[in-house]
Amino acid sequence: MSYKLAADEVTVTTKYIKEQVQQAINNPSDEVGVKTKTLNLWCDSSNVWLPDEYILRATKKINLEDFKDSTCYIGVDLGATSDLTAVSFLVIDEDKYYFKTHYYLPESALREKADKELYKYWKQQGYLTVTSGNVTDYDYITNDIMKYSELLNIRAVGYDKYNATQWAIDATEKGLPLEEYSQSLGNFNKPTREMERLILSGKAVIDNNEINRFCFRNVTLKSDHNGNVKPNKQVDKKKIDGTIAMIQALGCYLEVPKFTNELIII
Repeated sequence: MSYKLAADEVTVTTKYIKEQVQQAINNPSDEVGVKTKTLNLWCDSSNVWLPDEYILRATKKINLEDFKDSTCYIGVDLGATSDLTAVSFLVIDEDKYYFKTHYYLPESALREKADKELYKYWKQQGYLTVTSGNVTDYDYITNDIMKYSELLNIRAVGYDKYNATQWAIDATEKGLPLEEYSQSLGNFNKPTREMERLILSGKAVIDNNEINRFCFRNVTLKSDHNGNVKPNKQVDKKKIDGTIAMIQALGCYLEVPKFTNELIII
């Protein structure tokens, strides 16, 4: 199969198409681009980013106490005033990337939110921390992170500045190394693709928390004309906070100059 694009006889060959299809098979984040640009197919946005089997394969119980004094990168996806907040800790050890994510919710959400029964179940199972009051308790979350600063060497705490100005000020005053990390497409492209690579290659280890799997199931990929991608909600009200926080933590790590993570021998 080939067709003429211009007078200079530039063509799209069968070999090229097969290579592009294989690329999409190996890299799910490229699937939409290959379908639309190479195969001229309409893509249904309901396609899940990574099938459940990959996340289950990467799932394992993680205890941060096992990584005492290790360097750690944190991603924080702050919820709105009465919504879910995710804080993800990333520790890299022996070529494995360990993601431990904590979830927080104000108690009013157990009465008022559409997913209140699910939230109650998660709380009962110990997957979710519910704080008192009807708004997100940012101080509680900050203090939780501070406790881990005594266990781990926190290198950076990545956060999106939207709705987080006061929290960022307070957390910085307490000594946390905050790094503004925009959730724009261009900024999220690299860590999103790297997260995919780590999961598919078996190098990512994701804590055995049911909310993590729930978040991944709700993720599709949003892309632009340059091929940049980032997680997007499959359905507007579904939660992907944990996935976003993990990618922010990974993004913070990727922004650190490589030589600072390695022992330099002269």
